[in-house]
Amino acid sequence: MTLITMDDIKQARQVINGRVHRTPMLTATLLGDRLGVKLLFKAELFQKTGSFKPRGAINKLNSLSADEKANGVVSMSAGNFAAGLAYAASAMGVKATIVMPEAAVKGKVAATRAYGATAVLHGVGKDLVPKAMELAAQVAKNASLTNFAVLQALPMIAEANPQTGLLMESLMATVAQSDKEAKLRIRAFLDRKTAKVKPA
Repeated sequence: MTLITMDDIKQARQVINGRVHRTPMLTATLLGDRLGVKLLFKAELFQKTGSFKPRGAINKLNSLSADEKANGVVSMSAGNFAAGLAYAASAMGVKATIVMPEAAVKGKVAATRAYGATAVLHGVGKDLVPKAMELAAQVAKNASLTNFAVLQALPMIAEANPQTGLLMESLMATVAQSDKEAKLRIRAFLDRKTAKVKPA
């Protein structure tokens, strides 16, 4: 895994500049005094869509090629990332399809659609990744679109699905055979999760 550098952060700052709010830093004096530090909170509740999620989504979409942007993106979220990606995609002229659980908060579904994305309601947490992969396979004209859905899902799978191994094996079978990098990243993630649950 390549570590993020200060140059990466500066470049991302330039990419998102003008596309997100510059949210305030709020002091937390009492808690800071208890910890012996000057403590500040970044008030991202005042950000576009109400969370920090548009920052990463805009930076990711910016890294795609013109052809990849033309294909659009497919991902999954229960709410905050859905709205963040929908806003980012709209701001950058990219079509976004986002799979959300059927029980997702109605306001978040409405916000995702209001920002211009297609919100597909389907099942519960563990069902989102397979559905997103299915949709990606239907519309993808190259491997990158499918991989965006897979790699975006990795952290969520670990929390939402105790049968991570079985699901990841099925995802590996779905990824384009020619895309060795994506398969290696999925395999590395699966190996890390397996190592954490090995008995002492």
